[in-house]
Amino acid sequence: MLRVKAPTPSFGHQFKWCFMVVAGMVAAITIRHNRRGTELDPLLDAIASSKVCLLTKMDTCAVELTDNSAIHFDLHEAENPLFGFLYQQVARGDRDKMRDILMGAHVLLDDERGLVYSFLTQLPSAKRRISSHDSDRAQYGIPEGRVVSTLLVGTLHNQTWFQLEASAWDPWHQPLSSIGHVLDCMEYFVLGLNVGPLGVSRYTEREPIVARPASTSDACPLACGDKPVDASSAWRTNPIGQRYFRRQVWGRAELSQSAVRFQ
Repeated sequence: MLRVKAPTPSFGHQFKWCFMVVAGMVAAITIRHNRRGTELDPLLDAIASSKVCLLTKMDTCAVELTDNSAIHFDLHEAENPLFGFLYQQVARGDRDKMRDILMGAHVLLDDERGLVYSFLTQLPSAKRRISSHDSDRAQYGIPEGRVVSTLLVGTLHNQTWFQLEASAWDPWHQPLSSIGHVLDCMEYFVLGLNVGPLGVSRYTEREPIVARPASTSDACPLACGDKPVDASSAWRTNPIGQRYFRRQVWGRAELSQSAVRFQ
């Protein structure tokens, strides 16, 4: 019986397909990059204008987003403690520092007792996952909705690190998001910048932001249910907060002796 050998694809044909795949990936990365920051300032406005209070059962600050803001940014009430912690205790009410966090900055927090790690990894829907980052303990991914996407948490040398990511890595349960994560990794290797949900950041694992979270007694002394204060003004009306901003303890700067430990 005569057998007909299938034609071997020519080099030109293979090159054409490779070019189309690469062009498609570049286009996808470019579109994602350009769309990424559209909700950054609106979300910062919503957080800064929210009330802040102490959530006593979790011993952390919490923001009280309006219903409209929560719906618009796809955030549940369960996210209020996380954003209260990030904005009021880590960024200490500073909009520019919170901007860095939302743009994907890699942040290292002093955490000798592991309290920050315990708080973050016990947030709703936190799930163990792997990543390319070094960690002494299990890493966790915490989904944060359509806009903020996901928070990645780990530890290293008595410090807890975290970063917000543009796309979650969970190929079995979130294949489309995981494809986005691959594209984000490619963008990181090309630009050398962390890819966050609302922008890109020069603060990577190699050059992270180093900070020391404030205690709740200084960041949000009033319990939720009492009369809360504006998140944007709480630190500036607090003597420790004023001293903190004068010294500008952020980024690569050494932490001052007056910085407050997370308790």
